[in-house]
Amino acid sequence: MITPIFSDDEKKAIMNSFMEIAFSDSSKDELNTLEWAYLEKLAKDLGIDYLKSMHELISFRESMGNFLILKTLSTLKDSSKDWYIVNAYALIYVDGYMTEEESINLAVYFKSMNITNERIKQVSEKIESNKSSNEPVDYHSSGLSKSKIEDYEGALQDFDKAIELNPNNAEYYIDRGGAKADLQHYNDAIKDYDKAIELNHPYRAYRAIAYYGRGCAKFKKEDFIDANNDLNTAIELNPKMSAAYYEKGNIFFIQQKYDEAISVYGTAIELNQVYVEAYYSRGTAKIGTQDYKGAIIDFNKVIELSTMYPNTYYKRGYAKSNIQDFDGAIPDYDTAIELNPDNADAYIYRAAAKLVKQNYCGALADYDKVINELKSRLTVTELAQVYHGRGGAMLLCNNDNETDAISDFNEAIELNPDFAEAYFGRGMIRLIQGNNTAAIKDFDEAIEIKPMISEFYYERGKAKIRSGNRVGAAADISRALELNPNIDC
Repeated sequence: MITPIFSDDEKKAIMNSFMEIAFSDSSKDELNTLEWAYLEKLAKDLGIDYLKSMHELISFRESMGNFLILKTLSTLKDSSKDWYIVNAYALIYVDGYMTEEESINLAVYFKSMNITNERIKQVSEKIESNKSSNEPVDYHSSGLSKSKIEDYEGALQDFDKAIELNPNNAEYYIDRGGAKADLQHYNDAIKDYDKAIELNHPYRAYRAIAYYGRGCAKFKKEDFIDANNDLNTAIELNPKMSAAYYEKGNIFFIQQKYDEAISVYGTAIELNQVYVEAYYSRGTAKIGTQDYKGAIIDFNKVIELSTMYPNTYYKRGYAKSNIQDFDGAIPDYDTAIELNPDNADAYIYRAAAKLVKQNYCGALADYDKVINELKSRLTVTELAQVYHGRGGAMLLCNNDNETDAISDFNEAIELNPDFAEAYFGRGMIRLIQGNNTAAIKDFDEAIEIKPMISEFYYERGKAKIRSGNRVGAAADISRALELNPNIDC
């Protein structure tokens, strides 16, 4: 779309509104790199040197005030408003999504210009119909719009046409590479980023984006060394590119280098204090280092900033469980399940917390839910854990359920023959039933798998006493006390 002719005051009002929109989802000191680059492009289209004029633009806002900026925007011609609509959305979606803050600010400016939803729809249709003019920028704008609604195949067709008409525009290759990456066509995406890098965009920010995009595509291909190198280059070109630090953190995380991941996520957060994904990922990495209190702080921040991460409640509950805050964990699991009723992990860990709180029948209900409706979501090992948990809950909820509890322990052992705790649980029921020989056999299996658990020896010792093997019983109880002098005898 050709840039209309604007007066100086109109240019300043437009740039101030775009700056307000861009900064609305960033920390007060930093701006998303993609948005910064697009602001520079818009300024160039308007004939403004953005970096040199930053102070003048801010002074304009301070002298005119937001009311007069809105008034100036309200006087734009219809064709100018169409241009504003296209570029406002392009600015917002250049990072792939619209935040609530951006939506609110955009609505304010659209209202001041009397721009309705119908007008926005007409502009979108106009862009589509104008393709016959063979303007590459129109195809590019249309491709961005389609990417916004996740029509990546349609976006590719438009980016292809834009590149056909102008094969030397690095931005087109960058955006086509992004669409290909969204379609998981990572090799083709890398080729587009290669071409964008070769074209050497005049703005460092766009060159940084090309290296960043290529690094992300290589990360998806598990080419971690080259991905990290590209992300480092992006950071050299733009040291304030928080997204590049975030992706470096993801590389460390997937390699289970949690301390390094935490450090790099921290840098991303320093650059963008509302970087929700970075808080979420750093919290998860802190769980990996068993820094559960630190993880809770990060998950609190995620919940404060966004409603787009429902699994945060499950992870915060998990962290709380690990510091024995079961009263705090259970409500988090409740919320996680309310937001996602198919979250099997939330049911499992809520059941475990309920067992600790002696809500045995509540735990049983959660295990039933998983086994009856959600077990297809679990690995064999995880499902064995659930059967083991339900066996214990069943017995504690209703002492008459010994037979059913043994059936669950049998199922757990069949799924995982090396599950020491399942043998132990079954042995305990057999001990209660007076089947000492079978109990001892189960305790033998448990001890063979995990020979350092004091309770296993102690309970086997009790079974041996009841079987008349006092020498063997003394040896087991002695071993139990060696492993745990504080065991309750």
